[in-house]
Formats: sequence, C-alpha cells, structure tokens
Amino acid sequence: GAICDAENGSLQRVLQGVSEVIYDNTVSVGQLKSVTGQDLVRELQNYMAGYQGSLDSSIDLTRAVQMLKMTRKGYEVQAERRKKATIAEQDKVLAKMEYLEKEIDELLDQQEAQKGRELSSRPKGDSILHAHLLETHRKMKINRILFTAGSLILLGLSVFLNGKAALRLFFLLTAILLFFGGMLRDRILKQELRKKRKLLERAVSREKKLSWDRRHLEKNLEEKGTDYENLKAEYREYEEQLRLPHPEDEETAALTLALQTIEELSGNINNQMGSALQRRTSEILKQITGGKYDQVLMDENFHMTVNTEERTIHLERLSRGTLEQIYFSLRMAAGELLCGEEPFPVILDDVFGMYDEERLAGVLHWLYREKRQIIISTCNKREMEILDREGIPYQALVL
Repeated sequence: GAICDAENGSLQRVLQGVSEVIYDNTVSVGQLKSVTGQDLVRELQNYMAGYQGSLDSSIDLTRAVQMLKMTRKGYEVQAERRKKATIAEQDKVLAKMEYLEKEIDELLDQQEAQKGRELSSRPKGDSILHAHLLETHRKMKINRILFTAGSLILLGLSVFLNGKAALRLFFLLTAILLFFGGMLRDRILKQELRKKRKLLERAVSREKKLSWDRRHLEKNLEEKGTDYENLKAEYREYEEQLRLPHPEDEETAALTLALQTIEELSGNINNQMGSALQRRTSEILKQITGGKYDQVLMDENFHMTVNTEERTIHLERLSRGTLEQIYFSLRMAAGELLCGEEPFPVILDDVFGMYDEERLAGVLHWLYREKRQIIISTCNKREMEILDREGIPYQALVL
C-alpha cells in the first residue's frame, strides 16, 4: 500500500495535476477512442469556466454551480417559510384588530346612549328633589303654626263669649275642625314628603348607577384602546420583519451574486479559451488534411462544424475518417491547452483504423513536425510502411 501511494504521488508530480480524464483523452488515446467523448467535453467546459491563469482545471464548475444553486434554493425555501409564517401571524393580529374595532364602535355607541340617559335623568335629579323636600318641610311648619294658632284663637273666643252659647259652640266646633284639619293636612304633607324622599333616593341611586356605568364604559374603552394600539405596534413589527433583510435573504443575495459572477467570468473565459482551442484545432486540422478543411467552428457545448473553401459542413455529413481527423485535432489542441507548458509524450493505441493511407500520412507528418515524443501502439505494419515511404525517422519495438 505504501509503495502504491508513493508511485501515485510520483505520478501526480509528473502529471502536474492533470486529471485522469484529461490524460486519458489527450495524452493517451486508446483503441477505438479517437472520437472524443462526453468526459472530455465536460472537462473542457469546466476547464474553460474555471481557468484562473494557472492551468488548474481540477475545479468542476458545473458541480460547483449546482451546489450553489442547491444551497440558494435551501435558503429561498427557508425565507419563504419564514415569510408565510410571518404573514400568518400578521393576519391573526389583523383579525384581532378588526374584532377590537367592532367592540370599540359598540362601546362608543353605548357611551352616546349613556350620555342621553344622563341628560334625560337630570330634570329629576337630586337637586330638584331636594328643593321639593325643603319646600314640603316649610309647608308642614307653616301648616302646623297656622292651624294651631287658628285653633287656639277660636278656642279662646269660645271661652270668652258669655251668654252666647250658640256662637261659643260654633267657635268650639270650628276650632276642633281646624285642629283636626291641620293634623290631616300635616299627615298628607308627611306622605308627600315620604314619596319625595323615595324619589330622591331613587334619583340618587340612578345617578350612582349612571355614573358607575359611565366610568365602566370609559375604563373599558381605555383598555380596548390600549389593546388596539398594542396590536397596531405588533402589526408594524411584522411589516418590519417582512421588509427588512434576514440572514437567509443575505445568503441568497450573496449566492446569486456568486452565480452571476461565475457566469460572467465563465462566459468571458470561455470566449477567450474557446477561441484559442478553436483556433489551434483549426490549425492542426488544416495541416493534417492538406488545407482541405481550414476552420473548425464550435459552440460552448462543443457542437462543431467545419469550413472548406466553398462551404460550411455539419459533422453528420462527413465520413468517419474525416470525423476521426477532426476529433484527433481537437484532442491534440486540448492536450496543449490542458496539460501545461511542459509537453507530454503522446500515446496512440491503435487509433488509425479508420484512416486511409493519405490521411494517415498527413497525421504522421504533423506528429513529426511537432518534435514531440510519440508512442504508437499498433497490431499491423501500415504505420511503419508509411513512415519508411515518407522518410520520417522512427524507432520500432516489436513484441
């Protein structure tokens, strides 16, 4: 295990951080793998998006963007839940406020009715009844004085009248009637006095009740008003919570800014590096095809077309041999772009099966002109025959 770890560490130092996918698609091209695969396309996309000037293509920008979007979605869900919970609480407060408003309106109506009752009871108030009581007392005193005095005068007259029996009897009977009439009048006044006292007691009791009702209404209104103001303050707090940013809102904004920045940088770098890849692929293809195809056009997803001197051709219209040449050019250009300044040996494992002799000769001449170490593994002698015929030096190792 330690030996394997040491070997892997040495290999990593040699490859200078080049990933397995890049190595397997550019430096080492295996049998039946000359047509580029989706792994290489993905590596190129990530490399162009994550390029920082240090040829570090180990960052998977697609996965990074997905993770950022997933994280942002989580914060957005949290924010939406918090918002819904706040709105629900705010609606509860609003419902309480509406209910209190109805109660306050009812209390105000009761207060107006109370004022009307107080106004209607004032003519029968205690002050008027008290005056009536005093007047009745005064009448009783006058009545007693007058009737007593009258009775005494008549009685005296009846005593001092000598020889006038009939007149004496008249005065005597009149005095008696006046005395008892005064007593009857006094009794009537006492009854009237008791009635007025009862009315006064009722009036006082009614005034007390009206006063208590008024104070009770005022206190109730004050309490309801205080509760209403507290609910208004609570409602404003919820409005403030909805308006002010929360931690998840700030995180969402930061993640959105990060995604926008990545997209902008990726677009700029993709244009720059994509142009370099497209230009170098076109140069290699033009050289290995003898100028037949002079330009390769590709979009951000590496969908390609090629230009001839006469027209633009989509890849599905090309032969398999030409496709092999195009993707070979792309792999070589990608290897130069992705593998740093130090050139690696190119290992080609039986990749020219679909090439005719003319195409194969063009590729071998280009490989020789690149002055790089090329290792070709093949099960036939066609490559050596063309190298001999074209006068391209090589070393053969037959196993």
